Amino acid sequence: LEEVFESALPPMPSGTGDCWEPRGMRVQYCPFPDMSPANWEDFPEDPKLPDITTWSAAKVSQYLVQNGIQEIHAKVFFDEEIDGSSVLVMQRKDVLLGLGLKLGPALKIYNRIRALQTRRTFNF
Repeated sequence: LEEVFESALPPMPSGTGDCWEPRGMRVQYCPFPDMSPANWEDFPEDPKLPDITTWSAAKVSQYLVQNGIQEIHAKVFFDEEIDGSSVLVMQRKDVLLGLGLKLGPALKIYNRIRALQTRRTFNF
């Protein structure tokens, strides 16, 4: 099945060396829970990642915009009254399926949420 899919893709542009250069918004990589190191809590907290426990939904939306999320997508947190304590219990499916966003923006938002939840930055 994978071969059929790959054969349907257009060829890579010349000079890419079989990989695309990163473009657009730069986001710190935060792995999915099953990709996090087993001892992730032993990693030092990233002081750049705030404690969002007491944040309002407006503050959550503002933070997302300030960190590269388009305002129209971040506004969903305000509209749905998702405050800081709600963000801390969100799961991947909540972001990808529950917010009514397209997959690309939802994945970028989930990446930021995982970083806020763990307050860790993993370098893989």
